[in-house]
Amino acid sequence: WVDASAHGVNDEFNCPFKNGQRHAQDGELFFRDGTTTNRQDFTNPNAGDFTPPGAAAEAERFDRKTGNIKADRGLHETWEWYDECYRRERNRGLFTADQNLNNNNLGYSSAVYTRQNPNNNRRGYECPEERDYWPYWHPSPWRDIVVMTDRLDLCPFYQSESFNVKPKGLCRNTAACENCIRYNQEAKCTASGGRWGLQGAHNIAPPECIQSPWSRVNHLGNARHGQANTYNWTIPYMEVNGQ
Repeated sequence: WVDASAHGVNDEFNCPFKNGQRHAQDGELFFRDGTTTNRQDFTNPNAGDFTPPGAAAEAERFDRKTGNIKADRGLHETWEWYDECYRRERNRGLFTADQNLNNNNLGYSSAVYTRQNPNNNRRGYECPEERDYWPYWHPSPWRDIVVMTDRLDLCPFYQSESFNVKPKGLCRNTAACENCIRYNQEAKCTASGGRWGLQGAHNIAPPECIQSPWSRVNHLGNARHGQANTYNWTIPYMEVNGQ
């Protein structure tokens, strides 16, 4: 990996660093030949997409997805993952400094806008809020591998909050509320007619938690001897749907 700034025991920075992996789900095709490096498309939804409700709204969503995904372009997260990120309100308890975070097409500021990404400069189907903040408070498709930190006293917290081991909540749409996935809190969700639920954890071991190696400021992760820091990871065997 590379660091844009620095990590480890450093007078200027003190920040945790996390690596993760993701497994394909049924029907997903990930391998591409690299002919094109263009990103996948995404059509932003509009408020009118959810009226009339029910089957018509789901049909519209399916049409957007079908028209967006290209078989010759790289695919890491799913289209649905980004669509929910775009429609889910951002966590307004996060520090935004002097950044003015934009609103989406639905009229509110969602999880695609963060302090580091105030204009939603989209990168594939990555969810900026989930990328920039960890442990994330909603379910994540990523399986956590390792946490590198100077605060080893926080390792029990990091490991217990990982979606590897801890279920996380999210709001689900209902017939009475076609865009209730916008709500990131249980109280707002249920008050608006949505259904709050817990999604089960990945049910794998918590991430390893280790001392973060030192790296030089603004040198993309170069360590003490001028080489990039490394982490030796043994790819685990995981059975999915009997395979």
